Amino acid sequence: MTERQFGKGTVIFHEGDVGETFFRVISGKVGIFSAYETDGEYLIKELNPDDYFGEMAVIEAYPRSATAVALSDVKVEEATTSEMGVFFKENPEKVLQITGYIGKCIRDTTEEYIEVAGTIQKLGEGEKKDSLMDKLRKFAGVYSARSKEMNKLSTEGAKRFSKAKSDSVESYSKETIIFKQGEFAECMYEVQGGSVGIYSDYGKSNEKLLSTVEAGEYFGEMGLIDNKPRSATAVIMADNTILETIKKKDLLNLFKENPPQAEAIVAHLSAKLRQVTKKYLESCHLLYDIYNGSVNDSEIAKKASEYVTYHGVV
Repeated sequence: MTERQFGKGTVIFHEGDVGETFFRVISGKVGIFSAYETDGEYLIKELNPDDYFGEMAVIEAYPRSATAVALSDVKVEEATTSEMGVFFKENPEKVLQITGYIGKCIRDTTEEYIEVAGTIQKLGEGEKKDSLMDKLRKFAGVYSARSKEMNKLSTEGAKRFSKAKSDSVESYSKETIIFKQGEFAECMYEVQGGSVGIYSDYGKSNEKLLSTVEAGEYFGEMGLIDNKPRSATAVIMADNTILETIKKKDLLNLFKENPPQAEAIVAHLSAKLRQVTKKYLESCHLLYDIYNGSVNDSEIAKKASEYVTYHGVV
């Protein structure tokens, strides 16, 4: 990685740029803005030393979704796409920092989404708008500021890097429970064949299938990143479903010995962050329309049924 310095107010990269490098803040503060220097300018987040930024554009080969600006004199480390594999192999501990940072963003954005979904559900159940006006105003403002960003977010999974295989592979029969909602487990899984269902309230009268994970996709990734309980239950949906288990204690060695797998995991997390951010902004869009009176009560009730307090974080 190369050290670079930027003076206060300098744009490090612009929204829409093709991203070929990512950064770590060594000193100073960096602001991530949507619609920078326009009437709709919005500070998405402020970054401090040891925070990373620009990684999603490199990992997934998408244009920059926001503008990065030095809020003070800043020193950063910069790495290019071509250095990614070498960087992962030589700095596995920093890869863990990146996965942890992206995971925190996923968790934080999901919690914001849950708040939005809860607001929509209350409106759908007939709670008065005036009692929820502060939340309506808040999330309508988020959508107003970040609407352009939403259009640039892909919901497709990352397919950029090839994935190498490990020896931690096992075949499972249909209806096997891999983990339960509320459990703690420091591992994630890659589906190498078959499919897995992700359920809320599995086995109860209000059981709901939230998503299906197919071959080549990951699930349970938050078990590697934080110590919070599983937010859903994972159940095998087809006989002879093959899973690779990736444990937290083995992650550092995996990144040292198998950079392609490290790249695939980070790419998956980056894609997951894009997915939940897009869902969050779409729900803010609905509240923006409600706030501005362009959605009637019957439409609110219908749309509310589409929202659940979960979006892919297990």
